[in-house]
Amino acid sequence: MRAVHINNRWRTVKVKKTNELGPVDFAINQHLEKKSYENPTLSSKNPLCFGIGPLAGTVLPGANRLIFVARSPLVGNLIIATMGGAGVALNKAGIDYVSLEGKGREFTVVALKRKKKKLHKKFIRIKKEKLNDIFFRTYKGHAGIYGLQQYLFDELVDWYGNDYFRVIATGPASLISNYGALGSTVIENKSIKWGQDDYAARGGLGSVMSQAHHIPAIVFGGDFDENRFENGLDMEKANEFFMKEFGKKAPEVWSSTTKKYTYDDSIGTGGTFGINFYTLGEKTLSFNWSSTYLPKKQRKNMYDKLIRNWYWQKFQDETIKTRSWKSCGEKCPVVCKKINIIFKKDYEPYAANGPQLGIFNMEDAERIVRKVDELGFDAIEVGNMLAWIMEARAKGILSAKDIDTDIPVQFDAEEYMKSPLLYSHSNMLVANHLLNLITTGQGIGKYLRKNIRVAARELEKKHRGIKDLALYTPYGKNFGITPIMYGTPGVFAPLPMLILSKIYYNMDKFDPYEIGKASAKRTIEETAIDQFGFCRFHRKWSTKVSEQMIAHVTGVPINSEEMSKQIVRRLNDYSKKAGIKPVYWETQRVKDVVRNFIEDFSKMTENNELKKWVAKFGNSYETNMKKYWKEMLRGIEEGLL
Repeated sequence: MRAVHINNRWRTVKVKKTNELGPVDFAINQHLEKKSYENPTLSSKNPLCFGIGPLAGTVLPGANRLIFVARSPLVGNLIIATMGGAGVALNKAGIDYVSLEGKGREFTVVALKRKKKKLHKKFIRIKKEKLNDIFFRTYKGHAGIYGLQQYLFDELVDWYGNDYFRVIATGPASLISNYGALGSTVIENKSIKWGQDDYAARGGLGSVMSQAHHIPAIVFGGDFDENRFENGLDMEKANEFFMKEFGKKAPEVWSSTTKKYTYDDSIGTGGTFGINFYTLGEKTLSFNWSSTYLPKKQRKNMYDKLIRNWYWQKFQDETIKTRSWKSCGEKCPVVCKKINIIFKKDYEPYAANGPQLGIFNMEDAERIVRKVDELGFDAIEVGNMLAWIMEARAKGILSAKDIDTDIPVQFDAEEYMKSPLLYSHSNMLVANHLLNLITTGQGIGKYLRKNIRVAARELEKKHRGIKDLALYTPYGKNFGITPIMYGTPGVFAPLPMLILSKIYYNMDKFDPYEIGKASAKRTIEETAIDQFGFCRFHRKWSTKVSEQMIAHVTGVPINSEEMSKQIVRRLNDYSKKAGIKPVYWETQRVKDVVRNFIEDFSKMTENNELKKWVAKFGNSYETNMKKYWKEMLRGIEEGLL
């Protein structure tokens, strides 16, 4: 495997041979070698590592995911964030892994190109004033992360010629906050395909690249078109593996196991937005998770009127019926990108920056999600942050002066139903205003740049009660990350890597120990997927045949489960070295939401153990809530052994 080490302080690019089979192992080795756990998360000694799995460049769809690993400024641990399709360009550069190290005095864009078996490099210096000019004054009509991509495309398109390449960029959020994202848009036929965007957003790794290394973007591509190993994997050989495992050829299996993300004709929708909002029903979360306090009948009425017949139906009319579907940039039959004009629709960003903010009108949500993406924020993190501040304003904990706007926030569900179009729009205007405050650092915005836990602690000093409205999982002394929007206690599980794909967010387990065990199992399974560079949308087939196919191309037999367990153990060891461990829930809202989930589920089942937990919470709330958390942690720790 070929690893490229880029040091921005000395502007050097060194290519080294390495033996790691996947990008997660490579990253762990780099961080242990450099002892990044001894330094601040935004130190230049926190390398940002990324790479592709061993089956990238083969005929397999979903095998070209780009896997990023660094010490997260949100949770303090090593965190894994992934980006669909971008691994195609890294493979074209003839590179398996990259480690970004050092910090230049000036911001520098690094470009790598493989041409005729040689790796060429460019260091493009870009002053902070120029960056801000692109971000805020726009470049060719594009602002933020999109403007930087367009600018670098124009700068480098002639250098790459006819060779495939891709720009991985950050936005202004990565310069000013701890939850900046890495983003990239597909380039085809010398044109940027707006809307075919993908983000490695969770954990603030864009902030690491921009602040720790002064690299606002990295570009790579080239003409590499060979087998990376001695044995290739063409369609004929792939079909042999699939026939043996599934009794069907590969394309049939790909289609049948991924229909949720393409189109499920049994319910007439597809993609995470379409499927999740359809199936969640009255469990759809809104108004900073305060919807969990409402009676089921009221939530059902809200869902029918605000989601099913308005928010979701608009998506159906504009995106599903028009079949405006694309891929992430690789040859994949799933076409999971559901796009309306330039607006890519996924569940998480449109849940965090839609219903959670009291926004149910699609045009209002598009405006906020587009701005969040343009600024380069982690959409889940900033959505939870905005929802928290907006509820505090709605409850009067914050005044109009505190958030510097007289525009009202409406989070009262009953009142909202009387004029949803009006209230959706006014909530959107407040959310837009708060994004501006965070970006400029003015007023309350200066408190919201680090993480929600630190912000809650600081704002509580002046605004009593505001902390208890915040939702996050705490780590160590000062770290914390906000949850994804699913109605299960598992989203608050004290996992060492609390990010989307590692969480057990199915709504079929509410016993704390069982949630912990299931979360640990999911962590091990999903870590293997990341190690092998696969898209999780392909997990139903890749987990069953990737081991055999990797052994075929590399000539080395592997045990993916044992490999993944070893990786997770090493990640846990790193956490201990960094002094980071999960901490018991700190806010009333998190505890209440967990209780509300359990009470809800207890009414739909005859599970006596669950009913006992409900009774315990009624008798001694805090004592038994802590027991619930400890049981979840016990399940995780035993499951990760």
